[in-house]
Amino acid sequence: MAPPDSSAAPGSGGSGGRRPPWRKLWNWGLPALLLPLALLLNPDEARHREALRQAIDAQHPVAAGFGAQELADLPVSYHSVGLLSWTRHDRDLTTVGAFGQVVAVGKRGRTAASPGRW
Repeated sequence: MAPPDSSAAPGSGGSGGRRPPWRKLWNWGLPALLLPLALLLNPDEARHREALRQAIDAQHPVAAGFGAQELADLPVSYHSVGLLSWTRHDRDLTTVGAFGQVVAVGKRGRTAASPGRW
């Protein structure tokens, strides 16, 4: 039986402590691919307003029939940091968006998909 490789780092499996080449690709390539993708897919203000309209329709179908979608036209401030965007009405967070998806957030952190009233 051959003696173990003494130049290998402990726990490295005897490979001399070198990382496989695919690890560099994974560590640098994936973020390099995701960053431009996130910047391109960041939703604009119109998509945030549409998500707000859909949330109002889902939460209050009767009120939506009477024109409650106009609540989505309230003055909201749109903010974006490139990778992530959000809208606020007064001090309340109303929508959050990233990677082309927008989620309407109600009071106390409820989303449009969760039960309960806004």
